Amino acid sequence: MGKRGPAPGTGGRPRKSLDEKILDGKKSKVLKSGPDDNTQMYPEAAEFLSREQRMELPLRAKEVYERVYSWLVRFGCENFVTKDTVDLYALSIARWVQCEEAVSKAGLLSKHPTTGAPIASTFSIMAREYAKQAIAVWDRIYAVVRENASGDYASGAPNMDLMEMLLSDRG
Repeated sequence: MGKRGPAPGTGGRPRKSLDEKILDGKKSKVLKSGPDDNTQMYPEAAEFLSREQRMELPLRAKEVYERVYSWLVRFGCENFVTKDTVDLYALSIARWVQCEEAVSKAGLLSKHPTTGAPIASTFSIMAREYAKQAIAVWDRIYAVVRENASGDYASGAPNMDLMEMLLSDRG
């Protein structure tokens, strides 16, 4: 039996994006076509993405949701990513931002409840978990766009300006 190369998902050559495949002369099928004037709207953000919070920190999930969906619409990929996936990404980013703001206010350390010894802040632990979740969900969203979009899908990606969002709140 001859060698066929690495199994899918185990490494090897990275997949080509749609525009690279077209440039190589491959034919492509249009799976969906939207309006020509880019007036297509995305689904309304879930209510919990803009719900009032107990802390004075705003929940920025609806803003993230709208940026991600408008980015998906720009490349015609909004039908390939589920609304729940975008909801999860938006909420994960918003919670990560909230935790980082809380760390900025309270610090990286806190006291152990019984011994009084310094321990890692629960906010920093939660921030790390939300960041890991957001990265995992973003990787799924980005993979769909990479496989189905033509053009420069990396520029203007919503995850690129998260630090700017954090810094702009401190003004």
